[in-house]
Amino acid sequence: MFCSQCGRSIPSDARFCPNCGRAAGQAVAQPAVAPPPVQPVQEQVLYVFSASRKYSMFKVVPCYIVFMQDKAVLAYTTPALQKAENERLTQEIKAQGKGFFKGSAAMMSFWSTYGQQYYNMPVQALLAKDPANAVVPYAAVAEVYFRGYSETSSGGDDSASVTQGKFRFKLANGETLEFTHSSSARRDIQDLLTRLFGARLKFKR
Repeated sequence: MFCSQCGRSIPSDARFCPNCGRAAGQAVAQPAVAPPPVQPVQEQVLYVFSASRKYSMFKVVPCYIVFMQDKAVLAYTTPALQKAENERLTQEIKAQGKGFFKGSAAMMSFWSTYGQQYYNMPVQALLAKDPANAVVPYAAVAEVYFRGYSETSSGGDDSASVTQGKFRFKLANGETLEFTHSSSARRDIQDLLTRLFGARLKFKR
């Protein structure tokens, strides 16, 4: 309780304010303080994998597969997103007064590290980046297939045979999500996918 005249704290069993003598019955209760809003816990991103979603032979869209503990988020780099990001970055480069070469270098650096932002982005913000972005719950995955990208030298003519990397989610509802990539069959990728999918994973080097 607080005195309505001087504002001093008054014991609950006191009849008068010890500071100014005002009757305790005229004291007012301390206003309730609203608790701070609960902040959502950001889910940990385990790995951001660069790939391209293969819809058909003629339709391929670059994307990042953002692996979390119980789900993967498909973050597409659609033409609309690329255009918006390029326009925004171009304006920043002009505002900073960078010339052609420095501007080109800044643009290349931006896109080469574009996926790194997803390590610190909440799921809802990640989904809001593009309307095509989607969540794949691991509980809905029936099978995962990974084949590493590789290049093999072909004799003495300096030619090489290329094996395109493949990644596939086969969902329990029968839908299949196909991806291509250029990552080798590294041990860290195998360990991560094994931990997340266990016996559902087919890993090919």
